[in-house]
Amino acid sequence: MSCHALLCVALLQAGCHWILPLGQGQDSRLPDGAPADNTVDAGPLSETGTPDGAPDAEEIPAGLCNEHGWCWENPRPQGNDLMDVHVDKTGVIFAVGRAGTILRCESPGKCDREKTGLSNDLYGLWVSQQGTDGIAVGDNGQVLRLTSKTSTWQAEIVPYLPSLRAVWDNGDDTVAAVGQSGVSAHYDGATWSTSSAAILNLHDVCGVDASSELIAVGDNGLVLSSNDGGLMWSSTSVGTQWWTVWSGAAGTFIAGANGEIRQRAAGGTWAKLEQMVTNSVLRGIWAGGTSPQIFAVGEKGTILRHDEKNGWQNDTPCPATNPPGNDDLMAISGFGNFVIAVGRSGTILTRPSTADCWFRRSYGATAAVYGVWGDVAVGQGGLVLQRMPPDSLGRRLWRPKKTSTNDDLHAVWGSGPTDVFGVGDNGTVLHFNGLTWTQQQTGAPVNLRGVWGTGPKDVFAVGDKGTIVHYDGIKWATIGTGTSVDLYAVWGMNAKDVYAVGDNGTVLHYDGVGWANWSNSVIGASNLRGVWGRSPTEVCVVGLARTLFRSDGATWVQDTSSADQDTDLLAVAGPNPSASPGGPIYVAGSQGALFELNPQSLTLSPLTPDTQHGFEGLWVDPSTGEVLAVGQGGMILRKSK
Repeated sequence: MSCHALLCVALLQAGCHWILPLGQGQDSRLPDGAPADNTVDAGPLSETGTPDGAPDAEEIPAGLCNEHGWCWENPRPQGNDLMDVHVDKTGVIFAVGRAGTILRCESPGKCDREKTGLSNDLYGLWVSQQGTDGIAVGDNGQVLRLTSKTSTWQAEIVPYLPSLRAVWDNGDDTVAAVGQSGVSAHYDGATWSTSSAAILNLHDVCGVDASSELIAVGDNGLVLSSNDGGLMWSSTSVGTQWWTVWSGAAGTFIAGANGEIRQRAAGGTWAKLEQMVTNSVLRGIWAGGTSPQIFAVGEKGTILRHDEKNGWQNDTPCPATNPPGNDDLMAISGFGNFVIAVGRSGTILTRPSTADCWFRRSYGATAAVYGVWGDVAVGQGGLVLQRMPPDSLGRRLWRPKKTSTNDDLHAVWGSGPTDVFGVGDNGTVLHFNGLTWTQQQTGAPVNLRGVWGTGPKDVFAVGDKGTIVHYDGIKWATIGTGTSVDLYAVWGMNAKDVYAVGDNGTVLHYDGVGWANWSNSVIGASNLRGVWGRSPTEVCVVGLARTLFRSDGATWVQDTSSADQDTDLLAVAGPNPSASPGGPIYVAGSQGALFELNPQSLTLSPLTPDTQHGFEGLWVDPSTGEVLAVGQGGMILRKSK
C-alpha cells in the first residue's frame, strides 16, 4: 500500500537517500527525529506502558462498538479488512479499511475506531510524522482529512472519481491520489483536479523525493513517474502486476504478483530481486531497522524478510497461543525496529523491537460463521466457537472447541446449554452435552443446512434434496417430504406448527402428523433462506434477491418495494414470542445488510452495523433481547437491547 509518511527533507537534501546502506539514516516512512542509525530506544508502547514487546497473555483487545450500539465480539478489536497502516513518530498506529474503518491505536492491543459517519471502503492512508494530519482515500472518490485544527476526520468528495486506492502528501499542501481506471487526483492546497494517468488500474503511489518525484504502480507491469506532484505522468512497463511501492534510504522497491520484488537501480531501471521462498501475491513492502532488513507481506499470511546474512526467508511466527494465521496481509509499516502488518478480517500482526518474530495482536477465529444459538456459534471447516463465562477482566471471549469433523457446519440450535445440536455437510450432526461434543449418525449423506426443535426429544434438521431428519432423543430418522429441492431453514411455533423453506419457492409445513407443501403462486420460484414467526398468523420468510413474504396462516403477502434486489436476505429472527411479544424482528443478509422488520407493512428499516462482511445467521436472546449476528470473516456482532 502507500508510503504513508513524510520524506525526511533534511537528510534527502544531504543526499543520503542514495548513499546510505539499508538500515542507516531516515527513510520515507520514518518520522523526523529518529536517530540517524535508526536505533530508536523503544518504539510504540504496549497497553501497560512498557516498550513494545511480546503481548501479555491477558492483553486481548476489547471489541470495538459503534455509535449505534453494535459491538464486535469476534474478531477483536474488529473484523473489517484493514487495507493500509502507518506508525507515527510517537508510536501511535493508524489503519484504514473496509466499511469506512479508521483505527487509531495507542498500542497494538489498545485501539479505537475513529468516527466518520461514512461506510465507503477505505484503501489508502497517509499520516504526518506527528500524527496530527492525515488523508484517507477510498471508494467513490471518497477523501477523509485529519488536521491539527479539527482533530477529527472530515469527509471530502472529489467529483467524478472512481475508487481511489492510494494517497501521498508531499508535505507542502499538495496531494496525489491514484486509483481505478488509471485515475490520478491532484490537490494543490485549495482544490482538487483529476486526470487520467493511464487506462489500467493503479494500486499505490509513493514519494521518492520530497521536492519532485512520485512513483505509482498498477496492473500489467505499469510503473508511472511524475515530477510535478502528479499532474503529468510518464509510464513504463516492468514485469508483472504491481500492488505496492515503497521508497526510503534503503532504496525504492516495488512488489506484486508471483512474489516478484524489484529495486530501482541507477539510471532508473528496475532490477529483479531473486527470492525462491514464495509465489504468493505481495501487497506491502517496507525496509528499515537497526540491522539491514526488508519486509514484504501478502496473500495467505505471507511474511518475507531479507537481511544481508540470510537473504530472503519466511519470517518467523512467535510461539504463542494466538498464532499469526494465514489471512491475507495487505500492508506493512514500521518505526525503528518495530514493524506492523495488517490485513483481512481485521488482522493485526506486530514484530516487536524486542523479538525476532511476529505476534498476532488481533484476536479470534476468522473462518466464516454460519449459525449462532446462545453461547455457541458454528461455521466453516467444522468451526465451533463457545462464549466463555466472564474472566477476571469481565471479558466473555469466543474460543474455538475441537470436534470430530472438518465439514462446514451451517446451523446450530439447542433446548438448553447442555443440549445443543450443530448440523452441516455430509449429514454431519454434532451434539453438545455441556462438557463435550460428540458426532451423531443421521443416515442422511447430504448437506444439512438448518436445525430447530421443541426439546431434547423433538429436533428437526433439513438439507439438500428435500431431506428432513428427526431426532426423538435416541436416534435420527429420515422423513419423506415429497420434494427434492434443497431446504435451508427450519423453525416452528410448537411441535404441531413447523415450517421448512428452500429453493424454488418451497415452503413445507408440519402439523404434528405429516409435512405438506404450502408453496403457491404468490411465492413463485423464489429461493428462500430463512423463516421465523411471532405467532401462527405472523410468519415471515426471507430469501435471495431481497425476497420477503409474510403469512397469516392462510394467505401470503409479498414485499413488492423497489428496493435494491442485489441484497440477499439470509436470516430472520426475533425474541421468544411468549417472553417478549413486542420485541423487534431482525433480518440479515449479504454485503453487511442488517434490518429491523415491521412484519405488518413488510418494511425493512436499515440498521448500521458498520461492517463489510455478509451476514449468515441471527439469534435473539429470549430473555434479554440481546442480538447476535454472525457471518463471513469470523464475524460475531452483539447488540444489547
